[in-house]
Amino acid sequence: MVTQKIERYKSMLDKVRNQWKNDPNKFEKQPVMRSPVDLLKTYDATLRKYIQIQQMVLDMEEQRDGSVAGINSIAYFDTFRHTIHKELQILARRLKKDQGTVELDILLGSDSPNLENFDLKEFRVGDLKSFIAKEKSVTVQIGDSPVVTKQSLDSEELNFLVIPFEQEDAWRLFDHSVYFQVPPTGLERRRRMEGLANALSAKVVQIELPETFHRKIRIFGVIFPKEKLFEAVKILDEKRETLSIDPKYFDKKQIESDWRQILNTALVDIDTHELGEYETKQYLIKRLRRSLTDLEFSTIDPEFISIADEILSDALEKEDQRETEQKIDSHLKLDEEYRDFERFPKNGRMGKGF
Repeated sequence: MVTQKIERYKSMLDKVRNQWKNDPNKFEKQPVMRSPVDLLKTYDATLRKYIQIQQMVLDMEEQRDGSVAGINSIAYFDTFRHTIHKELQILARRLKKDQGTVELDILLGSDSPNLENFDLKEFRVGDLKSFIAKEKSVTVQIGDSPVVTKQSLDSEELNFLVIPFEQEDAWRLFDHSVYFQVPPTGLERRRRMEGLANALSAKVVQIELPETFHRKIRIFGVIFPKEKLFEAVKILDEKRETLSIDPKYFDKKQIESDWRQILNTALVDIDTHELGEYETKQYLIKRLRRSLTDLEFSTIDPEFISIADEILSDALEKEDQRETEQKIDSHLKLDEEYRDFERFPKNGRMGKGF
């Protein structure tokens, strides 16, 4: 059964490869003067293709039998998924979408309703159940209520609408625990989310989706009954400058300040982390720095990469210096202990210095 599904997926993927020609730079080669409408259509088509391939991979992971062929097939599809993701990011930059918006688009799917008809195209909206329908294990926290599982939500809550504002990806910064990376715009997005929740007399919701072959994610948004949708749209329209998640409304100096705060908080987390058997603080700082500054893997906008490199390089240098000083202190202590030992009697005679 698994083999048949893999073969069917491979056949589908061959069709996709023929269509896309497996060229990760194809959109960079397109004329720059494409109209925004054409770019948006291409973006939506690429998004649908990404979601299709991603679902293939998730299905295969769920039904994998542990065989080498099965693992290789998953890796094969996942590589292609990564290629399409790169194409999606290229188109997103053309459309002035930041990484957080792209990830939310992926999560909700290109066919989920957005607020474009109200000139609020940066926002998408969906009922709570649409976020968690495909997930077997998910946790939800609404306002200050306790964290609950999907099964504990009642039908009324599942039909509440959610406007997502921010998403965080988890990765293994630490060997034995999950670490959620806050993006540079994360704090600003949360402030704007709180602004809408307060103005709408609604609540903030946090949705944490389970770890898959790729990642674990959590989403922050505003949740409210469906009858409040037009009131929410009216508030977003009237307070666009302070509530919109379109990056053009963000204050660059504030985002830079937030990003420095996020990085310093990450360093505090490393400093207070109980080190595992193979962990050192230098190793963790290097791992964090590599994840944020490696252009091949990082989802951080280039303008913030240099800031991350500056702060984390400085932290690494200070940690190296601290370790060197500790080694010097340790050697001095050993030397002092040796000198004291030399002063003890040996064979009935006093040692050196007596």
